[in-house]
Amino acid sequence: MRCLPALLVVAFACLAAPGALPQVEPELESYTLVLGCTPETVTAVIKDGAFGRGTARSRVVTRVGNGGSRKIVLEVSRTVAPGEITFALLVFCVRVRCYDADGDLVHSEDLEGFIFGDSASGSWRAVLRTIPADASRIRIKFFGNYE
Repeated sequence: MRCLPALLVVAFACLAAPGALPQVEPELESYTLVLGCTPETVTAVIKDGAFGRGTARSRVVTRVGNGGSRKIVLEVSRTVAPGEITFALLVFCVRVRCYDADGDLVHSEDLEGFIFGDSASGSWRAVLRTIPADASRIRIKFFGNYE
C-alpha cells in the first residue's frame, strides 16, 4: 500500500497531455545591469567573449541620457573560419525585465530568438528604446543552447 500513491503520481504524469507538463527552458546567458542616477549622458558596455560558454561573443551597450532616458543595444555574433566545426547556437527567446529601486517590475519585454547554424557565422542585434526612466535594475536572459 505504501507504493500506491507513488504509482498514482506516475500514472498521472504519463497520462497528462504532452503540453500540460511544465517546460523548462535552458538559460544560456544572463546579464544584470544596475543603473544609477546621473545628470549627464553615460554609456556602459559589457563584452562577453564566450557567450553561453560557447563560440559566440556578446555585447550589451547601455546608454543613460539627459533626463533619465535609457536605451539598450544587445548584440550576439560569431565568426567561424572555413573548415572549422562548431555546434549550432539556438536562442529560443530573450527576456528583458526592468525593476525600479523598490524591486517592482516596471517593464517586461520578450524578444524573438535566433539561430546560427552548425559551423556557421552569424550576427543578431536588438535595440530597446522603451526602457522606463525609473528602471534601476535590468535583467536580460537568453534562453537556448548549443547543439
